[in-house]
This record gives sequence, structure tokens and C-alpha cells, in this order.
Amino acid sequence: MKDKYSRRGFISKTGATLASAGTVMTLANMNTPAKAQEGTNSMMAGSEIDPVEFGQSLSGLGINLLVTDVLKTVEFSEKVLLTETIMADKGFAILRRGDIVWMLHGDQTYHSNPLAGIVKGVEVRGQGIELRLYELDPDEAEARAKENGYTMLSDSANKPHGLRECYILDPDGYCWVASRALKDGEE
Repeated sequence: MKDKYSRRGFISKTGATLASAGTVMTLANMNTPAKAQEGTNSMMAGSEIDPVEFGQSLSGLGINLLVTDVLKTVEFSEKVLLTETIMADKGFAILRRGDIVWMLHGDQTYHSNPLAGIVKGVEVRGQGIELRLYELDPDEAEARAKENGYTMLSDSANKPHGLRECYILDPDGYCWVASRALKDGEE
């Protein structure tokens, strides 16, 4: 599909070389992540990422969240999850934290996708899935979430499986789990 709502219409370049790595994928050589311009469909800097090269660089497990408002989810991700925004506009975003890269697609970009009928009118997304970010301090993530008015599903707590974690809901109701390994002496 080559209309303005396809992935091709939303991908902008930051000068990256795309390469597969890890369990999801890595965008290599990203020195300065691009930021979305508020209220626009363009990036502040960069030229085009080749959508075919981008698509073919994906391997392993990919994460693509369908959201009602891409820029609100980008804001949540940057403020609470401390993500880097590779690119973002009203319909599509590529986010990264460490070696983990994921995409956001606005509902309007999925008009001809089979999932469009499933998510249409659904207020809370992601029921039954936890999106876990390891090595993200849960106490700090919890403080940022509360400071920015996001919903805590569960405050930070030490768990019997050796992690300290908290559960935070993003604007669409996806459950993000910030966690870190327990330190010596913590139970």
C-alpha cells in the first residue's frame, strides 16, 4: 500500500544503518535520535529511511503496538520508560531503549489491516500481555509515572523471582513492567 497511512508514508531517516541484533532488532549508528515536532507530521531533522531496507532488517520477535494517539504514547515512553525516539509523527513511531526497538502505529494507519476491526472502539489495549523492560529502575519509573499522572497498576515491590518491579499503564492501557535485579541483601 502506498497511501499516506502506510508504513512507507511514515518512515523518516536519521542517517542510520539498519541491522538485526538481539531478540528484537537494533538500529545501529543512531547517534542522535530524532524527536517529533509537536502537532506536525514531519521530523525536525533527517531524510528518508528506506522502508524496504527497514522492513527487511527486522528479525526475531517484533513489537508493534496499535495506539489511539502515537504522540501521547511517545511522550509516556520518553518520560516514564526513558526511551529514545528514532522517529515519530501522528501515525507512526520507532522507539528504542537499549537494544530493544519497537514500533507504534496509530489506529488511522491500520484502516486496511485485519486488526482494525478488533481494536476499533476498544478503550483498554494489551489485555493479558506484559511489556517488560529489564534494567529500568522500578522506583524511579514509578516516581516518573506518578509525577506525570499515569496509572500505576502495582507499585514497586521485591518479587520472589529475584526482581524488583512495578506495573505502569500507558495511555492506551498497555502494561509496562519496569524491573531490575534485586541487590545483595534485598528479599
